[in-house]
Amino acid sequence: MNPRAVTSDGLADRVEARRADILRRWEARVRVLLGASPPPQHVGLPRLMDALLAALRDPDAFEAVEAFTREQGRVRSRAGADAAVLVREYGLLRDVVLDVLEEEHQVVDVAAFRALSRAIDTSLAHAVARTLDNEPPEPGLARGGLPRRLEEAQVAADELLETRRAQRERDEVREQLTRVLTHLPIVLWAMDTRGVMTLFEGEGVRSVGMDPHSLLGCSIFDIFQGREDVREASLRALAGESFTAELKLFDVWFEVRFSPVRGLHGQVTSVSGLSVDITDRRRAEEELRASETRYRLATQATRDVIWDWDPMSGIMRWSELAPRVFRIVDWGSVPASLEWWTGRIHPDERERIIQGFRAVLDGGGEDWNAEYRFLRGDGTWAVIEDRGRLVRDALARPVRMVGALQDITERRAAEEEAKRRAGFEQLLIGIVGHDLRNPISAITMAAGTLERQDTLDERGRKAVARIRSSAARAARMLRDVLDFTQARLGGGIRMEPRPVDLHDLVRQVMEEVQLAHPTRRLHVECLGDGHGVWDADRLAQVITNLVNNALSYGYPQCPVFVRTRGEAQSVVLSVHNQGPSIPPELMPHLFEPLKRAGGAQGPSQGHGLGLGLFIVKHVVDAHGGSVRVRSTEREGTSFRVALPRRLDSGLPAGPWLALDSEPG
Repeated sequence: MNPRAVTSDGLADRVEARRADILRRWEARVRVLLGASPPPQHVGLPRLMDALLAALRDPDAFEAVEAFTREQGRVRSRAGADAAVLVREYGLLRDVVLDVLEEEHQVVDVAAFRALSRAIDTSLAHAVARTLDNEPPEPGLARGGLPRRLEEAQVAADELLETRRAQRERDEVREQLTRVLTHLPIVLWAMDTRGVMTLFEGEGVRSVGMDPHSLLGCSIFDIFQGREDVREASLRALAGESFTAELKLFDVWFEVRFSPVRGLHGQVTSVSGLSVDITDRRRAEEELRASETRYRLATQATRDVIWDWDPMSGIMRWSELAPRVFRIVDWGSVPASLEWWTGRIHPDERERIIQGFRAVLDGGGEDWNAEYRFLRGDGTWAVIEDRGRLVRDALARPVRMVGALQDITERRAAEEEAKRRAGFEQLLIGIVGHDLRNPISAITMAAGTLERQDTLDERGRKAVARIRSSAARAARMLRDVLDFTQARLGGGIRMEPRPVDLHDLVRQVMEEVQLAHPTRRLHVECLGDGHGVWDADRLAQVITNLVNNALSYGYPQCPVFVRTRGEAQSVVLSVHNQGPSIPPELMPHLFEPLKRAGGAQGPSQGHGLGLGLFIVKHVVDAHGGSVRVRSTEREGTSFRVALPRRLDSGLPAGPWLALDSEPG
């Protein structure tokens, strides 16, 4: 997010909008500070607020701020307030303004933050400094009714007493100011027309680890030799220019006020100044800039458009990616409001989105998400996936909502195209499967009829047997294609479970396979209870596919072993053949469609469509079971199928594929 930061003018507007609230809070905190109601002289606080606002809007108005705060310092001092109280009062003002901005979740521009601090710090410095030159109260009136000479003597005595009291008050004020200055991060300094330091006091001197008297009598050009910025600033001040600059002196950042002092004829006789330690402020500004940079880079690195909505003001801010995603050229003219966003939602969906958004706000929720169509700048509609997080205060009131949206138009279009293709493929394969089933059945029946004729010689019988074997293989391939289509496009293979004895089913299937492969050796072993509730036809398909796979990729001279074993809650089927191991790189993809189990040197590579193991996995998954495979060059290849006796038996779930292969 790149929120629009509050500039100096914007900061002045926000402070002026909350002026009454700021004055009320300030007065309440001053009352706590003084322990009673504020004195009548505090009626000048609204005028001070006006002066600060003027300084924020116009840097040239600082002279008016200085004039007013000098007068305010004189009035407050004569009312009995010491310099320490003034420091606390101005510090409370700064705290109140920052608290208000924080409550409004405003991001303050660095320049605006600096202007606010400068206005308050400058006002404080002049208010405190004015107490040094505070005029004494007016002397008491002469007593009436006394002889003239006695009256004159009395007046002289009163004047003497008043002078001494005023001097004592000045000394006390100076002492108080000195005590305050020793605790403030400031430096009071002065130099003559040659640049020689004549004054160097304040806590700011000690903060840099220096003796306040160590620089007296030294030239500023020698102290900061090689520092062109300090030299240039000093020459400007000696030339009669008043200004403020930020300088890094002795590894500490100061805001330095240069004030030329002029003689009777207007010539510069010296330069005095006030330096305020702003190291913490500069560090905060650097952190603010770094944080802003990180946030901007983060928003640029994502494809999401980040938005930030303020429920109190109704302002909605967008990240830098928004103009490109929304295809809006004149982004600067876009209103920063929630109404602009809702106004561009498709009319058919707008009411639904607004109601859902409002339900989260009013219902105490925190998370909101929706999908809707949004009008782009070029007139096209984008499909938007949107989500937001609502932040509430201690009273559960919405104070901020931040979210991210993404243009998923292309993704939705691709999904629709995929659905369309899937529907077409399913229809096509269904038609092809139906049309091929009849001729294959006709071929099988014709081959059976020919086999029963006694006129066939040995050569004819072999030819008919090949025809029947090819037709059977074509039928299996067709069945696998139809099952593949059903599994991928139709939501899974349909099951019709009924009580089955897996031992009997394995023996029956193995007899059929043996007839199809009379020259191969098949060994069947059944142990334990083989009863369960399964789809017998689908399990026969699993057994057939696994055994045919073993026959295809095993050594012809080696037998294929098929074992079933009843356990407590499941029945295990295993098929083992001796032959080349399955390559390790193929193991993770073994049960994917169009993949073959054999190695690069498998004896019968190229048979089938590569759908057999895919069908095996889906049938076993549909029964709630698992398939494991182990293949090594030494031990051969074994497929192990574990079937729960009932679909709802709740066997512990485990990995359906265990990889265990060693190089041959």
